[in-house]
Amino acid sequence: MILRAAAEEFAEKGYAATTFGSIGARVGMHRNALQHYISSKPELAAEIAWHPFRNGRFLEPDTPLTGGLRMLYRVAEYAADQYVADVFSRASSRLMLERHLVPAELPVLYEGWIAPITTLLREAVADGDIDPAVDVDDLGWRLIGAFTGLRMMSEALDELDRLPQRVARTAEDLLRANAPT
Repeated sequence: MILRAAAEEFAEKGYAATTFGSIGARVGMHRNALQHYISSKPELAAEIAWHPFRNGRFLEPDTPLTGGLRMLYRVAEYAADQYVADVFSRASSRLMLERHLVPAELPVLYEGWIAPITTLLREAVADGDIDPAVDVDDLGWRLIGAFTGLRMMSEALDELDRLPQRVARTAEDLLRANAPT
């Protein structure tokens, strides 16, 4: 209950604006009582930021990441669905973006995505689904960047519920544009 309330606060307000008082208000506890459960705000932020990494990966399915283009679509869909459905994923993303404000060890956002995405793109090249002349490292960065931009716009415009469809269409457009001619 307390962790979820903290995740909601961090996701909505960010690190700087989240306080023991604001978390306590969500769970009906005085901030002093809350401090018996939480040692410090930085430690709480770190716990929330690492929470979505239970399977060792952030916003990735618990299946082996092989299968080229088919798996790329699945990963994009899964990441968007998880982001929308899971407040811990949203809070973790925001905290990782604000890592310079948090005096604790946090994961680095997207760092763990680059290698698996480019590996899947290489598989797609080998399968004949992506043009072999395409720089898959660059395409991987652009796919991840597109997800990031769509996520930020969806939150800013209060249209997070449409993120999965937009991610799927954008991934399809980018991958189709890089298919062999």
